[in-house]
Amino acid sequence: MTISSLPARARNRRSGAFTLVEVTIAMGICATVLITLLALLPTSLETMRQAAAMSTEARIAESIVGEAQLTDWQKMLDNMDGAVLYFDDEGGDITKTLEADRNRLLYAAQILLSEDGVTVPGADAPNEFTRRLTIHIAETRDSNFDFVNIEGNRKVHTYSATLARLTQQETP
Repeated sequence: MTISSLPARARNRRSGAFTLVEVTIAMGICATVLITLLALLPTSLETMRQAAAMSTEARIAESIVGEAQLTDWQKMLDNMDGAVLYFDDEGGDITKTLEADRNRLLYAAQILLSEDGVTVPGADAPNEFTRRLTIHIAETRDSNFDFVNIEGNRKVHTYSATLARLTQQETP
């Protein structure tokens, strides 16, 4: 008996449906693709978290450099060197409200200023009107984070800028 000898209704039903083997193969292909995509999810989430952390750290460094540029030169030299500031996950300074905002603490930043000026290209000696500003930023929830003795696999990122005094300031 050939297919052409079957009644028309039987032929139409046979050609319009999928067999169990075809459905099983299609489900296997879909499952393989879905498992592969799900395996990439943790990696992409970690990459996204790292990108957000780098963006926040850059925002913190920009904020500190901007504040240093706006501060009186002598006050900057006296008050900023060695200071540790605390920031939340959005880069907002919570140093003054640390006790109330302890659960929001996510970053600690240490500010270091060079003692001598920066030697610019072509100069023989350091320029007394410049300072190297170095900012160390660590992702931590510890309000007593020690930047000298870093424990474990904590990463501390370093940002640097050169500050210059552009005007003569009178001393009182």
